Amino acid sequence: QDEYLDALLFCDGRQGFSSGSCEECCDTNVQAIYRCQQCFNGGLLCQNCCVNRHFHLPLHQIETWDSGCFEHMTLFELGLVVQPGHGNHPCPNPKKGMSSFTVIHINGLHKVSIYFCDCSTAPHTRIQLLHSGWFPATVVSPQTCATFDILRHFHLLSLQSKLSAHQFYCALERGTDNTGLLNLQTRYVSFLRIICEWRNLKLLKHGGCAHDPSGTDGMKPGKLAITCPACPDPDINLPPNWEKSPQELQYLYMYFQANDANFRLKNHLNTVINVDLRTRWSYFVENEPYKRFLAQQGAQTEMSTCSGLTAIDHANTKNSKGLRVTGVGASICTCHGFLRPLGIGNLQKGERFSNMDYIIFSALRGYSPPSLALSYDLICQYWTKIRQRMPRLPPELRVDLDKLSVKLFLPKLHALAHKSECSVLYSLNFTPGVGRTDGEGIEREWVEINIAANSTKEMSEGVHHDTLDDLLGDKNFWKEIGLGGFPCHLTFF
Repeated sequence: QDEYLDALLFCDGRQGFSSGSCEECCDTNVQAIYRCQQCFNGGLLCQNCCVNRHFHLPLHQIETWDSGCFEHMTLFELGLVVQPGHGNHPCPNPKKGMSSFTVIHINGLHKVSIYFCDCSTAPHTRIQLLHSGWFPATVVSPQTCATFDILRHFHLLSLQSKLSAHQFYCALERGTDNTGLLNLQTRYVSFLRIICEWRNLKLLKHGGCAHDPSGTDGMKPGKLAITCPACPDPDINLPPNWEKSPQELQYLYMYFQANDANFRLKNHLNTVINVDLRTRWSYFVENEPYKRFLAQQGAQTEMSTCSGLTAIDHANTKNSKGLRVTGVGASICTCHGFLRPLGIGNLQKGERFSNMDYIIFSALRGYSPPSLALSYDLICQYWTKIRQRMPRLPPELRVDLDKLSVKLFLPKLHALAHKSECSVLYSLNFTPGVGRTDGEGIEREWVEINIAANSTKEMSEGVHHDTLDDLLGDKNFWKEIGLGGFPCHLTFF
């Protein structure tokens, strides 16, 4: 321990650089009192050499030796000027940027002196910044940017750990000044705006929108969602003449869909300006048609005839004071856990059947499974009057139940809360062709996504949608990546 402590103190000091001359130009007539915290074995430099060395590294953190210790210093104070465009050559027509121009980077917040290219052929300043890997917070006269590095870094952290933007930004401020002595002008709101745009642009990029001549105008509902490649789809992965297979093999072509509601993913009613960048493109149902449909539905009159189903009795009475959203309903493929495109929607009260009707059949939109195995913890009550409710759905969501073979199931754990008649009638254990499916996969999906509930509940409605879309899309992505080894993994059990 003492040895390592000595090493830490060595790094806090001059690290053996005691000659007094600049390590770059070796000039003894200048003060070599500056060093970089990021450059490897950078040594002590004079002001000119420090600025020249960081011409392409303008966001490194600098210290200056003063009165026997190193103190905070910036490249801005040393006179470094950043110029996007023209490569390594000076611009003949530079235009000074905002005096308070700030860049958010992995190692903190940086005040930067910037000159934009003002030549006749120069693109807009926002494009100059983007071409340099800096994402502007505004489109007219940007004075705040975030580097692509910090956006990629936070994006991955949020996907993996569900880290909130607030906690991350606070850590950035501490990385800039961990003493609280510097008067840092907050860029938190700008960072939030950039993150929302970054999530959306990454979705469009990965979905191939940049190569589509119609651009975002031609984007169809659910097009950017990652679908399950293993579930049976007559247009993708079923063999020729599959419909002529013997009856005992028809179970191979059955699509399993699990449905459930989650009341952890609330959203508070607030005055934040709503920005909805991509609802309907991936996993959330189309917002406006969904709201119009719900506005036409009255209070739920169907009540439970099965013991233990308080969700039905509280469908209209669940406390929603101060909430825009009390939770979400969702549909996934039961076997592999992929969230269905357009398969998640907000709940305004309890688990009303009108909400679940729209979500469940929206998840089947544009998909024609040979047969359907539907699991839902309220299935014994939900399906009773489905034929009466089906005509109320928008035409594009209606399903001809006379032409679709549907099997109904209760998830195995939830079946224990039902009457014995329901448990037997809708049992997965007594149905041929379903294997050892337990129907509880959607509950396992909620466990991880609920970690983000504390941060998403304070967002505007649109950002709430976009953030959950992003998190759920990442889960689908990693399921797709790992699906190839999934059958091999099972062979060892």
